[in-house]
Amino acid sequence: MGLRTLHRALLIAGAGVVLAAMVAVMPATATAGGLQLTVTPKVAAAQAASTKLYVYPPTAHPYGHTYSAWEVRWVQWWIGVPLGQNPATDPTGAYCAEGQSGPVWYLASNMGGDFVRNCTVLAGKAILISPDLSECSTAEGNGNTFAALSKCATGGMDDATQADVTVDGVHLAHLLTRYRFKTSLFTFKYPAENVLNVNGPGVTKSAADGIVVMLAPLAAGRHTLDLRFAFKAPVSMAGEVTYHLTVLG
Repeated sequence: MGLRTLHRALLIAGAGVVLAAMVAVMPATATAGGLQLTVTPKVAAAQAASTKLYVYPPTAHPYGHTYSAWEVRWVQWWIGVPLGQNPATDPTGAYCAEGQSGPVWYLASNMGGDFVRNCTVLAGKAILISPDLSECSTAEGNGNTFAALSKCATGGMDDATQADVTVDGVHLAHLLTRYRFKTSLFTFKYPAENVLNVNGPGVTKSAADGIVVMLAPLAAGRHTLDLRFAFKAPVSMAGEVTYHLTVLG
């Protein structure tokens, strides 16, 4: 997750994969609600699951919520997990299941560098990823009003230069232009030991601006997700996380 965390804003890349048109793979079949992609036989042979991938379009309301609302839930999940067990700082995937509940499984990226994680996902769970995201809160000293927090978050996100997600060999293109969302004002809880590096526990106001994408539940079996992000100066941060997912049948 491209995170500008311990600075003025939090730049996050974390969990769900969605894209609509213009995915860099063939063949692809458009459907009414989004995009249904048929993976090539070569890719299909390399995975032990379905050859079809469905990603929700940006105007969709998966499970009754907009993408902006899911962005809020993703930030609340990520910041709510204690630092020592936080999936964003976990290099192996050992804490992939921390804080997971409901119909959507969140995946975090990292705060820079290259990680390879192994993760087991429960069957029937959609997957939410945010390759690049900027978050600002009152607890971090970013402001007290929605206008100030939103301006801070947008300023951080404007520095993003790369947001790439590949699922089982299928590259989801144009995320920076098609799947960038801003949140309304929201609150989140943070534990005593937290990724914000602020005194806790506590509750604070926040706003976020970032990329969020959601995959419909993947078929049982093995899948590979690759996340890449980058930010230009003054952040000058880049990272990649490769997930080897096992979806339980």
